[in-house]
Amino acid sequence: MKEWWIMKISKILLHNYKLFKDEVIHVNPDYNIFVGNNDSGKSTLLEAIQTVISGKLNNYSFERQLKASCFNQQIRDEFRKKLDQKNIDELPKIIVEVYLNDELIRN
Repeated sequence: MKEWWIMKISKILLHNYKLFKDEVIHVNPDYNIFVGNNDSGKSTLLEAIQTVISGKLNNYSFERQLKASCFNQQIRDEFRKKLDQKNIDELPKIIVEVYLNDELIRN
């Protein structure tokens, strides 16, 4: 009898990443289908998962690819206003977390 440990995504947290300001997505343990209009965040969600798993964005280390466009537009606008007012209390952050559940499969 063979055994495998399978890691399944249970939840995704996105904070200030591109289209997502504060989003928690609880995924189905079996299959998930992401449906939405153009520019609704489907590809961004998959990109965020890939970045967390691989540490890369567009096949380069995330640090090399980090640009202002990675931040949520509203957060960028708020930061610009704070810059103009010289009132910067903290720098904006991007947080992407992927939570996993492991499951033992016996065959």
